[in-house]
Amino acid sequence: MMRAAHVTTMLLLLAGHVPAARGGDWPRFLGPAGTGVVEEGEKVARSWPPGGPRQVWSIGVGYGFGGAAIVDGKVYLLDRKGNDRDVFRVLDLKTGELLWELPYTTGAFRGGFAGSRSTPTIDGNRAYTVGVLGHVHCYDLTAKKIVWSKSLSKDFGARAGDWGFAQSPLVMGDLVVLSVAGGRNGVVALNKDTGAPVWTTRSFGETDTYTSPMRVTIDKQDQIVVWHKEVLAGFEPKNGTPLWAYDWRTNRPIPQPVYLGDGRFFLTTGYGAGCAMIRVSRDGRGGWNVREMFQDERTGSKVPPALPYQNHIYVNSDDNQRGLQCLTADGQVVWETGRRPAFGLGSMIIADGVIFIVSGESGELVMAEASPKGYKELGRARLLEGSDLFAPLALSDGMLLLRDTKQMKCVYVGAND
Repeated sequence: MMRAAHVTTMLLLLAGHVPAARGGDWPRFLGPAGTGVVEEGEKVARSWPPGGPRQVWSIGVGYGFGGAAIVDGKVYLLDRKGNDRDVFRVLDLKTGELLWELPYTTGAFRGGFAGSRSTPTIDGNRAYTVGVLGHVHCYDLTAKKIVWSKSLSKDFGARAGDWGFAQSPLVMGDLVVLSVAGGRNGVVALNKDTGAPVWTTRSFGETDTYTSPMRVTIDKQDQIVVWHKEVLAGFEPKNGTPLWAYDWRTNRPIPQPVYLGDGRFFLTTGYGAGCAMIRVSRDGRGGWNVREMFQDERTGSKVPPALPYQNHIYVNSDDNQRGLQCLTADGQVVWETGRRPAFGLGSMIIADGVIFIVSGESGELVMAEASPKGYKELGRARLLEGSDLFAPLALSDGMLLLRDTKQMKCVYVGAND
């Protein structure tokens, strides 16, 4: 049932758009626009041979869930060896050949689901990573060396949740922006060349947070939005000034917030919390209002982010067993698959009007139309093994990367094969 909206007033900003994402590189978590959607530049096949899409290569990886970034024909992965080392790996996209790697010792991780977590962020000749124990590294991709490193806990007082640190860095201009939930600060911005702190915010929300900072453009102005347990907040990128905040008493947030434009954000998480939509608008006094449009259990994704596409929202709503769902931009359910089919905690992306979603229960890669007309499955092939199949996907020039806890595969899903 919808609840009455409430208003939280804060300081500054709003009214904007969501840029269309073009295919090619996949330089960070959720792709070029950070939405998990590619609307232009990728052409994918609408059918597969009986055995599924062509496998290009397969490699062994350490136990974990870390996703890949892809830039200029190279694959970047923060892997985990044993329970005491992270290793930054660079592969050839066409062959899967290991080009080079840099390991570093971290000590043992004693939380749940040991293994890799995040996706590297590639920015020009630099790569930025966050490990499960909060080690932050900047790599020179030409010299193949570490430029600088920080610790989220030791340097900024961040406290890891039960599942460690599971965020991907946001590079914005000259800054690398990171969540430091649970400590003396809430967000920290570092100089991307030196790692020196540029600004920090006050602490907000709680730890046990697994989302990444995101950039949105509202009313022709940029802002940084971060979701910590119990609070979603927006900040001025130049100095970290708080702009607005929305309180939502939920359990651990894992899926990224979805920015829909026009000041609207869609939030969903698991553990019975459901979903919410808010709208941020000017209050006429130089500040901002945050209006809750709804909060209920019409959908609920525990791990995979919801995806915005052509005025609709696609959600893997496994938390309440409603399956893959299509919602209108204002949150009305258009269709849902329920348990037939269900996809567990599997991740998904959208490219060229097609949903690619992994079944976290069966290891199958499923291809379906991204259309409000209904669920139409186009292909299905079992490619992965085991359980805990919720690592993010990556796509570049028809090459789709997906993984389970032991292997990463590259399959060709492009229109020309």
